[in-house]
Amino acid sequence: MTPTLIGGVVVAIGLLLLFTASRLAMLGFVLVCSLFNGSATVILTALGNVSIQPALTATGFLLLRCLLPGRRREPLLGASLADNGWLLVFAAYSIAGAYTLPFLFRGAIAVVPLRPTTGPSGLVTLPLQFTTQNITTSVYIALSAVGAVCAHMAMRRADAAPRIARLASVLALSHAAIGWFAALVNHTPAAVVIGFLRNGYYRQLDQSFDGYARLTGISPEPSQYASYGFVWFVFVTELWLRNIDRRWSGPAALALFVTLLASTSSTAYVGLTGYGAVLAVRQIYFARTIPLRKSIAIAACILTLAGCGLALIAGSDQLARAIGRVLRLSTADKLESGSGIARMFWAMQGFSAFLHSWGLGIGVGSFRSSSIVTAILGSSGVIGITAFAVYLGRVFRPFTGATYRRSGVVAADVATAATWAVLLALVPASVSAPSPDPGLVWGLLAGTALGLRRLVSGRYLGSHDAAAASTASIPVRVGHEAGGRSGYRAGPGKLRPASPATDPHPA
Repeated sequence: MTPTLIGGVVVAIGLLLLFTASRLAMLGFVLVCSLFNGSATVILTALGNVSIQPALTATGFLLLRCLLPGRRREPLLGASLADNGWLLVFAAYSIAGAYTLPFLFRGAIAVVPLRPTTGPSGLVTLPLQFTTQNITTSVYIALSAVGAVCAHMAMRRADAAPRIARLASVLALSHAAIGWFAALVNHTPAAVVIGFLRNGYYRQLDQSFDGYARLTGISPEPSQYASYGFVWFVFVTELWLRNIDRRWSGPAALALFVTLLASTSSTAYVGLTGYGAVLAVRQIYFARTIPLRKSIAIAACILTLAGCGLALIAGSDQLARAIGRVLRLSTADKLESGSGIARMFWAMQGFSAFLHSWGLGIGVGSFRSSSIVTAILGSSGVIGITAFAVYLGRVFRPFTGATYRRSGVVAADVATAATWAVLLALVPASVSAPSPDPGLVWGLLAGTALGLRRLVSGRYLGSHDAAAASTASIPVRVGHEAGGRSGYRAGPGKLRPASPATDPHPA
């Protein structure tokens, strides 16, 4: 085990917050740490140089904070376990299968390992066997479930919704800024800053097209950078559509939209296309889900960006050819490329594993996929895919009208925005995820959505909390609060509570 300087900083902050801050503050710390997904706090040499990301380390402190003795701990924990029950079933079966199924089906099928060690093409298969990747993947899935449970508990505070909304916008802007900064300082002395932060034991890819650096930020590769950014893009866009903290969520959504377009990542383009289709369907089949002003703003933004792009292309033939080649390689020619062929082969491994295991799965971490759907199907079989699908339905609630319309209650609207992020995060994951782990951020947002929903319904600890949650908000203009009477008043450049804290039992 090799600790790092970044790990020392994360541990120091975690220890400080453990005894001085609330669960909500600790959750915010974990989300901030998730920005550094190419960093490592510890490198586990005994498990093949596995890098432990800062967010995973911070999740340990979040769990400890949620388990600290307190008068409200037991009912909070019980409610969280009940709401996240199906995710816990998925995690439990995945963990158990990781240590049993590879032995049960040992040698019955040849697969590409989750971390290929031979062959530059990624198409070299090896007989199925238990590896350290079974251990690490099971731990990642366990932490995703732990994150959901802890995030649910952190939503006990009446001011949780506006704080999460503001933090989401800050993270979105930060992610976009880091990506552009890393691209601009590439091959300059300032690149040492990014190099210091990208200390994880990954295949750190600084890819480029015809001399143009692709956006990777601190992430190991462009697709991972785009996947992370897309989740927050959906979240802040949904916040903006619901008039939640729109002075922050609007610019954050625009910044990430431009960044994802410039990322040259097919993962980003698949996600944006899928989200655009979802917005179109919502507007057509669910009347007034997107206000007219918002629709006009979206159209104006797209037309402006298209006009600027056409102007740049018209001014330079070389730039036009370069952009055309980048778009062609990232979209139309993707499946015919070596990467596209490998991804298709990896995805099909899931179906093969499902059939060879008679629906039981061959264990999480046993093979590499390129789709979270086939990864879960081949790793956890019928039980895993069923539990995951039921949990997703419980979070998203597709047959509830509030999922598609503004409720006017800030906490409920933030919860709905989080559910859309949880659902649509699976769109790029369906064409790029190598393992069945939905991710820590996915679990945190799912737990956040369920926790806020329970708080608003009054089923958490009493009707007082629901009333407080319905009035806590971040205003966008004086007299134009997102829903009902605002719990804050706008000041010159700041927010002032309209009354003393409404939560008598801070988490």
